[in-house]
Amino acid sequence: MKILRLACLALAFVAPAVQAADSPYYVVGRVLAPILNIFSQQPKDPARALQMSVHIEALTGLPEELVGKAQADLALQAPDKLRLHWPVAGEELTLGRNGQELWVSPGAKASAALQQLDARKKLPPLDANYKLGPFRLPLPDKAFVFLPSLLEIQDAGSETVGGVVCRVIDGRVAPALAKSPELAGWSFRLWARPDFHPARLQVQHLPGWSATVVFDSVTYAPSLPPETWKPTADQAADMTKIPPGRYNQLLRHIFGRE
Repeated sequence: MKILRLACLALAFVAPAVQAADSPYYVVGRVLAPILNIFSQQPKDPARALQMSVHIEALTGLPEELVGKAQADLALQAPDKLRLHWPVAGEELTLGRNGQELWVSPGAKASAALQQLDARKKLPPLDANYKLGPFRLPLPDKAFVFLPSLLEIQDAGSETVGGVVCRVIDGRVAPALAKSPELAGWSFRLWARPDFHPARLQVQHLPGWSATVVFDSVTYAPSLPPETWKPTADQAADMTKIPPGRYNQLLRHIFGRE
C-alpha cells in the first residue's frame, strides 16, 4: 500500500506531461498497453490473453551451461488462468492455474519439498478457507495510462535483435518513487520492435543482480484453448494439485509473512 500511495502522489506531478508519438515514454506505453489490458477491470481491447516464450540470455547466478539455453514459457488469461513453464535447479517445472485449481509438475518433487517444510515446521498456519482472487495490479485502471510516467526514461538509440531493428530505451524508477526501499536501485533496458512488442529486456538491481531475457514470441488473443490450462498426458502422470490455502501458506513463507 505504501508503494501505491507513492505512485498516486507521483502521478499528480507527472500526469500533465503529454507524450509525443515518437517519445520513449510513448513507446514504453505502447509496449505495456496490451499487458495492462489483461489486468484491467474495464478492458478496452478484447485481447485478454497472453502467450510468450523467452530464453534467458543472462542471469546472475545462472550456471554457465544454461546461459542462452534456459527457456521459459508463459500463458496468461484474465481473470484467473495461468500456465508457467521454466527451469529450476536443473528440473523443468510447470505450474498451472484454472480458477481455484492449482497444479504443479513434476509433482513428486514438489510434494517432497512441501513435506520437508512441514516436518521442519517452517510454514505459517494454514488458512483452509483461503480463495484465490482474480489477477489484479495494485493500481486503478485510470492510472494505467500514466504508468510510464512513473519511470525516468530516455532513448538509447537502436539495435538489431533477431534481424529486426529495435528501439532501445533505458529506464529507472522516477526519483519520487525511488525513495521507497522496495523500489530503490531498480533499472531496465528495453528493446522494442516496430510493432511495439518487446524483443529483449534487461533488468538490474543494485548492487549486483541483473537478468536479460530475449522474447522469442509474444502473442495476444481474446482467449486461449481450454487445454492450455491442463497438464499434458506426461505431466499428469507426475502431477500434484495444490489447494489454494496451501499455495497461500507457501507464499507467506517465501515472503516472510505470518
